[in-house]
Amino acid sequence: MKRLLFFLSALTLFLLSGIAQGAEQPQVIWLIADKLSLDELNSAKTPNIDYLQKKGAFSLMNVRTAGRLQTESAYLSAGAGKKCLESKYSQTGRNIGSAVLNNQISLIKEDNKGNNYNPEIGLWGKIARENDLKIAVLGNSDTYWNEKRTVVAMLMDENGYIPLGDVGKDLLTSLELSKYPWGYQTNWQAIKERYYQYTSLVDTLVIETGDLSRIEEFRGQLPVDMINFEKKKALERVDSFLGFLLTQLDLTETQIGIIVPTPPDKMIRQGAKLSWLLLAGRNICQGYLSTSTTRRKGVIRITDLLSIFMLTNGIKQEMKIISYPGKFSWSELKLLNKRITLISKFRPVFIKGFILLQLLLIIIAILGIVWGKFKSFSIINFISEYLLIAVLFVPFNYLIISNLPILTAFAMIFSLLFLTLVELIVVEGLIRHYLYRVVFIALLTILTIGYDLFHDYSLMADSLLGYSSIIGARFYGIGNEYMGIFIGGFLISFTGLIEIIRDYKNGIEKYLIPAAVPIFLSIVYLIGSPTLGANFGGMITFLLAGGTTYYYLSGRKNVFRIILLSLIVFLLIIYLDYSGFLRIRSHIGQAVFRIIQGDWQYILLVIKRKLSMNLKLLRWTIWTRVIFAFIIYLLFVFKKPGPRLKDLFIKRPYLKAGFFGGLAGSIVTILVNDSGVVASATILFFPMLTLLYLYK
Repeated sequence: MKRLLFFLSALTLFLLSGIAQGAEQPQVIWLIADKLSLDELNSAKTPNIDYLQKKGAFSLMNVRTAGRLQTESAYLSAGAGKKCLESKYSQTGRNIGSAVLNNQISLIKEDNKGNNYNPEIGLWGKIARENDLKIAVLGNSDTYWNEKRTVVAMLMDENGYIPLGDVGKDLLTSLELSKYPWGYQTNWQAIKERYYQYTSLVDTLVIETGDLSRIEEFRGQLPVDMINFEKKKALERVDSFLGFLLTQLDLTETQIGIIVPTPPDKMIRQGAKLSWLLLAGRNICQGYLSTSTTRRKGVIRITDLLSIFMLTNGIKQEMKIISYPGKFSWSELKLLNKRITLISKFRPVFIKGFILLQLLLIIIAILGIVWGKFKSFSIINFISEYLLIAVLFVPFNYLIISNLPILTAFAMIFSLLFLTLVELIVVEGLIRHYLYRVVFIALLTILTIGYDLFHDYSLMADSLLGYSSIIGARFYGIGNEYMGIFIGGFLISFTGLIEIIRDYKNGIEKYLIPAAVPIFLSIVYLIGSPTLGANFGGMITFLLAGGTTYYYLSGRKNVFRIILLSLIVFLLIIYLDYSGFLRIRSHIGQAVFRIIQGDWQYILLVIKRKLSMNLKLLRWTIWTRVIFAFIIYLLFVFKKPGPRLKDLFIKRPYLKAGFFGGLAGSIVTILVNDSGVVASATILFFPMLTLLYLYK
C-alpha cells in the first residue's frame, strides 16, 4: 500500500511539474527590494539569491536623479528612462477592477515641468502598450501610517494606467502595532495566488516586496539591532519566495531580477549612493553587467532599466547590454562599491590639495618676480624645485593610487607620499636637464591616459581626478579633468621632444614638423572618437590648440590650410558619429540626428544646460582660483618679461608653440564643454608649470 501511495504521489508531482513547465510564463519577473544594502544581503541566509548570482550577472547602479535622491524620483526615473524630480503624488496607486491606476499623474507631470532632462512620465507603460506587451504589478510598501504604491509610477502609461495588477491591502498581513510600528507585512501566500492568476497573462511582472523599505523607514525610531534583525528576516522571506519562483520557471525563457532602486538612507548619508541589481535567465550571461550608456564594468544607471526591459522583450533601441563574463562573488561587488565610495568621498579633499599646491607655487613665482631676492634664498629654491616636480607627478599618481586595493584615506595618503618620494629620487638622480624632466613626466602621464582609453578606462573611471560613478556626469571616455591634462601634456611633450632632438642635432627638427599633422589628427581621433575618448568638446579644443601650435611650429605659415584641414576633420568626425560608422553614436551624433528631425527644443536645452553649468562653476568651483592665479602670473611675466623669459622663448621657440597652443585651448574649451572651467585649468597645468620650472 505504501509503495502504491508513493508511486501515485510521484506521478502527480511529475504531471504537475510538466504542466508548470509547459504553461506560458512571463519573459520578465523583477522583484523590487528597495533599501537593501550589500552588507545586509551578506548577513542573511539567501541560498536562492546566491544561486541566481552564480547563474546571472550583477551590477552596481547609479541612482542619481534630477533632484534629491528619493525613492519617488528613483522609481519615476526608471519608468521614464530619464532623470526625474521627486513627487509625493508618485506614491498614489489604486486598484480599479483588475487594473491599477495613479489618478494623480497630471500632478507628477506638473512637478517635472521645470526638469531640464525633459522626461516623459509614463513612458514605460506607453511603450508596453504600443508594442502589445502585457505588464502587471503586484505589491506595495504601505505602512500603517501611509500608503506607498510608488511601483505604479514606474510601470504606468501616460494616463497613469497599468492594465493588470493588485497594489491593495489584501496583499498585506496586519502586525501588532506596538511591536512593529510599520504595521504591515507582505503576505507572500497572497502574492503566490496572484502569481498563478497572472503568469500566463503577462509578458512582464514586477513585484514590490515592500517589507525592507517599510522597516527601514523606522530606522532611528527603534533600536538598530531590531531594525537589522527584522530586515534580515524580511530578506529571507523574499529569498523563500524566489525559491518558489525557481520551481515554476525556466530561466532560458524568463529573466528574473532583484532590483534595488535606492540604498538605505544611512548609506546615502555616508556617501555610499550606489544601489545594485541582479539579473539572471533570459538574455543574461554570468558575470558583471554593464550597458552601452556606461561602458563601465559592474556599473549601470537606473534609467537603463527601461531599456533592459525593452531589449528582453524584443524591442529594438540604441542601448545595448554588455556582459563581462566571469565567476564574480558578492564580496567582489562589495569591494567595488567600497572603493568607488571611498574615492568619491575623499576626491574633493585630494583635488583641493592639488589646487592649493599649484596656488602656492604661483605665489612663490610671483614673489620671485616682484622681489628678486626672494628666490635667492636657498631654502625657497629647494622647496619650489622639489615641490614643482612633485606637483607635476600628481595627475599620474592619482591614476595609480585610485586603482590600488586601498580602503582607507590614510592608506591613500601614505601611498601617494611614498610614490612621490620614489619619483623624486628617480627624476632628480637620473635626469639632470630641467626640460628633460618635464618632458619625461608629461610623456609618462599622457601615455598612461592613452593606454587607459584602449583598456576600458579602468584607471580614469572613479579616480581622484577623473569622473565618478556616483556623480554620474560621465561613465566612460576621457573626462574634462584628464582631457585638459592630456592636451596640455601632449603639447608640452611634443614640442619639448622637438627641442630635445634639436639639442642633439640642430636642423633635423625642421624635417620632423610635417609629422605633426598625422600625429595631431591621431590625437583628435583619440579624444573625439565615441569608442575611445568620447569627448566632443575636447576634440574641438584640440583642433584649435593643435592648429595654433602647428601655426607657430611652421613659422606662422599656411594659416588657411590649417583652418581648412581642421574644419574638414571636424565635419568628418561628426558625420562618422551620426552615421553610426563608429558603431556607437555619441551625444553629439544624437544631437545632429535631433537637428535633422527638427527637434530644436532639445538643442536649446543642451545649450542652456552647458551655459548654466559653466556659469555655476565659474562662481563656485575652486578651479576658478587656479585660472585666476595663472592669469595673474602671466600678467606679471609678460608685463615685465625681462631677459630670462625672452631668452627662454628665443632659445626654445618650439616649446613656445606648445605654450601658446595650450593658451588657445584653455580659452576655447570654456565655450564648448559642460565643465569648461575645469578643463581650462587643467589644460594650462603642464604649460604653466613648465614655464614656472624653466623660468629661473
